Amino acid sequence: MLEVFRPEEFIEDVAKTELGRKLSEDGTFRKTLTLPELRKVSSILYLLEAKAGVLTQPNRLASLFDGPVAMALLQKSEWLVIGKASIQSKLGVSLLTLFQGEKIAGKKIEPPKPKPQSEQNSSEDGSSEDGTGNTHSADDFTDQFNVGSEKFGNLEMYQYDFGNESVYITVIGNFFLITNSKETLDVSLALASTKNNSSLGNLKGFSHLRKSAQKKENKLLFYAGTNSLLSPVLKPCFGNSSMGLLLGWKERGLLEGEVYRIGGDQSDTSSNTITPNLSKILPKDLTFAFYSETLKPIEVWKTLTELEGDWQNLSKGLDQFAESAALNPKNYFQDSKGVALSFHGLDSKNGMIYPRFGISLSSVVKDDFVLKSIFKVGAKTKENFQNVEYATYDLKQGGYYSPSFVKVGDWTFFGSDKKSVEETIATRNGNKPNQSDRFGSGLIEKQGSYPNHLTIHIPNLLSDLKTFYLYGASDSMEYSSKTIERDVQPILDKLKPFAHFSMSFGSGNPGEVWGKARVGVE
Repeated sequence: MLEVFRPEEFIEDVAKTELGRKLSEDGTFRKTLTLPELRKVSSILYLLEAKAGVLTQPNRLASLFDGPVAMALLQKSEWLVIGKASIQSKLGVSLLTLFQGEKIAGKKIEPPKPKPQSEQNSSEDGSSEDGTGNTHSADDFTDQFNVGSEKFGNLEMYQYDFGNESVYITVIGNFFLITNSKETLDVSLALASTKNNSSLGNLKGFSHLRKSAQKKENKLLFYAGTNSLLSPVLKPCFGNSSMGLLLGWKERGLLEGEVYRIGGDQSDTSSNTITPNLSKILPKDLTFAFYSETLKPIEVWKTLTELEGDWQNLSKGLDQFAESAALNPKNYFQDSKGVALSFHGLDSKNGMIYPRFGISLSSVVKDDFVLKSIFKVGAKTKENFQNVEYATYDLKQGGYYSPSFVKVGDWTFFGSDKKSVEETIATRNGNKPNQSDRFGSGLIEKQGSYPNHLTIHIPNLLSDLKTFYLYGASDSMEYSSKTIERDVQPILDKLKPFAHFSMSFGSGNPGEVWGKARVGVE
């Protein structure tokens, strides 16, 4: 779930940043909404525009809301948007009037169709003669909305059909609820009707977060539940608690945040501060890394085999993997501490893309059984890089990968390929920046003392995203290399000034700040 506390203020703050100015000047916001991945969002915005007769720009969209607006992704591809419409906004008043006062007679009444582009006297850059940006044109949409209404308890619910999916809208007072699931709407209305319930706001630890959210510098709340998309990464650390990440502009105008545990059992971990060790063998420019100096691999394995919801198949897959590979996790991992899962990037070769990845464990784990379990390996050979010896395997049936492993200090790194192993050796030898270098300055030095870390190197992520898009374009009706350069690359370019996102957590009293996060620049 993502909640924006004060939408208009948030948009104004973004507009003052260099990134915000660039997004506004060249119309990137409007272009973003035409991407295939955001077509459903774009269609819903178009529906609101068509109903209210008001073109949507970022500041106009924000002015619709008087207070927080929350957007949640739920299980089974369901989603929910909740916000309070502002009676000070022309768009807000128009929509409240429409949904509260309008009676829809038929099941297949369509909203007014937009005028052809030529009749709008628009310029080539998508702006009308009066300088107002047009989020949508007639060519942007293939969806037509069948409209109907029905009673939902004592409320009027409006249904809009988007192909094979429907969107439901209802209004309680000045609050909008928009979702693609009647069941979700039913649960939300039930929670809204009582005070003492199991809603997010009543969970243990949320009251302290709510107080911090009142501070002017805090703008956003990102919440990940126990069965969310991030469960495999968060559950080993958070247990049966959820994660709340409070974000805002702090020092130098960059995003910084506080991590909270929400709900569940929250033991006191205030003494869990450590001296970085594992981080010193992990390259700083890993596209993605999750590492912990204190977690036991056997506990991580056990947690991952007990996932529920959308990740249940992953748990079953791990059990099947261990069975087919004759792997006894308890005997293999022993009682060792420290684990890292690293994604080193995407390599493109012969029209295919290959993810490079690695697993770091305590040197107590000496056997390379994990590599033999993942890959069908052939002959083993010895290699040398920067005066460090490591072992590598050929694949029995050939292919891109060259599974390899190396012992570096107190750790053993198992990699999908020689390149990833050699990057790790160079890092350990001090010839390449490591993860702990992120925390060298006094401003964020304390962040490095947390035991658990999740990091994203933004330049490499942008490069990998482009590689992925170009690979997908070969079989896609939506993209080509030309459309990627025209529509996708300008968006990626806007993010180039940012260097990394880092989140460190695992130490603090119950209900209080449990970690720190920040977006950094070099």
